[in-house]
Amino acid sequence: AEAAVAQGLTALKLDIDDFLYLGERPALIRCHGADLGRHITNAEIRQVAASVAAIRERLGPDVGLALDCHWAFDVPSALRLARALEPYDLMWLEDPTPPKSPVALAQLAARLPMPLCLGEALATRFEFREILERGGAHVIMPDVASSGGLLEMKKIAALADTYYVPMAPHDMVGPLATAASVQLCLTIPNLLIMEHQLTDVPWRHELTDEPLLLQDGHYAVPTRPGLGLKLNHDAVRKYRAE
Repeated sequence: AEAAVAQGLTALKLDIDDFLYLGERPALIRCHGADLGRHITNAEIRQVAASVAAIRERLGPDVGLALDCHWAFDVPSALRLARALEPYDLMWLEDPTPPKSPVALAQLAARLPMPLCLGEALATRFEFREILERGGAHVIMPDVASSGGLLEMKKIAALADTYYVPMAPHDMVGPLATAASVQLCLTIPNLLIMEHQLTDVPWRHELTDEPLLLQDGHYAVPTRPGLGLKLNHDAVRKYRAE
């Protein structure tokens, strides 16, 4: 975390999966396909709160912290967890529940002590519409690679802006999606922040004809036509999965 701040990043997103463990077995294995229920225990809440508290103390009050829950919980559990995390001034709590019930999301958003963020699992403006209408999100995080592409992302941003909801584009796919997201961020009025994957495969920058590099916490805007870079097909063939 400190290394990321030293590179100029002003906010960090934590994955709850990384530090919520019971013994040798991940307590949140349910996040990744095995349905063990959506309840969170008091012991798990204390474990998450202790981890977030330690990171907040280490980084100080000025670095933004967000927590991604990967759709793990039910509404009561999400609320209990959120109350325990209130002292640590989170930028947002991301995807504490599955995103497909606008009613549940609205109930949750109205009671959380920090902003509710969601959207990476939603596609097109039609899946965002009712959530925004019901007040079910404080920050939205669609992904250019899965939410409909650049034009649809602009429509989602415009729709969210009518409710004064900011956008923080999700970006975990690869360098072309990152380049597209940078172009998007230049054109929307309700940009909050753009996600950046700090660690990736060592050959990430070989996939394009020139690297898109982070400089002092920001991307330099490409000046070439289109996305500003091109796919290196030789590298794609070299590293593609069989």
